[in-house]
Amino acid sequence: MIRVGRCHYTSLLNLSGGSMSSAREKNNADKRELYQSRRKSGICVGCGEKPATASEATGRKVLKLCEDCRRKSLDSQIRNRVELKKEVMSHYGKDGNMLCNWEGCNIEDPDMLTIDHIDNSGSAERKKDKSHAGTTFYAILKRTGYPEGFQTLCHNHQWKKEMVRRRA
Repeated sequence: MIRVGRCHYTSLLNLSGGSMSSAREKNNADKRELYQSRRKSGICVGCGEKPATASEATGRKVLKLCEDCRRKSLDSQIRNRVELKKEVMSHYGKDGNMLCNWEGCNIEDPDMLTIDHIDNSGSAERKKDKSHAGTTFYAILKRTGYPEGFQTLCHNHQWKKEMVRRRA
């Protein structure tokens, strides 16, 4: 059975008599106000129930999240990073799989795979724009529609490729 209803923005639209963008702006303003109110009160900005605590891991004194919300947030970030890396490695991998592209290599461990610039321009690119590394680089590749010029290689074969280049 399909349920038909209104989204949050449509409800706001009908109440305010405005456009969809003004409904979003009102919703965003409400969220900012709630966030600031919770911050001032010293309660968790995530759940709004428990007291916010300082992060023991980082040593920061900023009080925004309770321990439960902090753990959920970190777990979610880790999961998202791993999924993004797998997606990018698979796209540039052998036959669309998360595998090293080197002839005869069957490495599929995501911890051992890297993205290689086929034309060896990686060093110049990193010097030009220092943000092109790790998860940021994977996100850029995905956002730009997976441009040509990259391949998945294991660490050993990426280093082997570099050694061959240096000897030439």
